[in-house]
Amino acid sequence: MGRKPRKPRPISVHPVRLYATRGPHKDGSGRWYWKAIVSRDGTQRAVWTGRARPNDAAQAVADLVATGRLESPEESEEISTLKHLLEYWLGMQTERRDIAPSTLRGHTYSARRLAQVLVSAVPGPARCVGGCRWGARP
Repeated sequence: MGRKPRKPRPISVHPVRLYATRGPHKDGSGRWYWKAIVSRDGTQRAVWTGRARPNDAAQAVADLVATGRLESPEESEEISTLKHLLEYWLGMQTERRDIAPSTLRGHTYSARRLAQVLVSAVPGPARCVGGCRWGARP
């Protein structure tokens, strides 16, 4: 049995700090689970999480910094309904490079199904009649 791998040191991509939070993947690929944190005004907020090699994690966060996508939804746009939240989340999933197309299809299906179930639970005229279509109003 081999030695336990050493945990990578934190990586700084200003203003973000990356921390390896879980050990390497069992497949031997050397991918650790990383969490990227931004500290502002005494509060910390996660801006990225994922399983990657140290250089790949740093590159993913550097891309976020370079494109200015560090703002949280409450800073950049208002989310007032569950539909807005699901649309925002699904939009963020489509931009991720670390998930497989089949995972993205699963996320899309789950978001649509969740929206249908929640709308069907609402009594009265807000309920969809004859089935709901994603993005369609009842």
